Amino acid sequence: MSNEANRVPNCAPAPNLFAYATSELSQDAFICWLIKWSENASDPELRGLGHRFVNAMMSKWGGPEVKEISKAEVERQNNHIDVLACINDRHVLLIEDKTHTGKKSGNQLNDYR
Repeated sequence: MSNEANRVPNCAPAPNLFAYATSELSQDAFICWLIKWSENASDPELRGLGHRFVNAMMSKWGGPEVKEISKAEVERQNNHIDVLACINDRHVLLIEDKTHTGKKSGNQLNDYR
């Protein structure tokens, strides 16, 4: 993603996670950590951040809003899936993150069905 897409007039470029976590495994770990916080009440701010992340991912692809998250099961690097999350035993998030790769040919996501 170019810095141009992240610019707001008169503001510095938005921080880009991929500039710091240059491998998919680093990114996977962060994403898993963030999703897992969505069920943990020990830190309300991190729980809220995790909850908002889950809902942002759900809405990005037309999924329903999850009002309350009581259970978040997260796996990484399972069956060639970077991050697989099951929310409340009802909603599934499948996340493929890529670094330094172009658009893949074929139907990579359809292959997981």
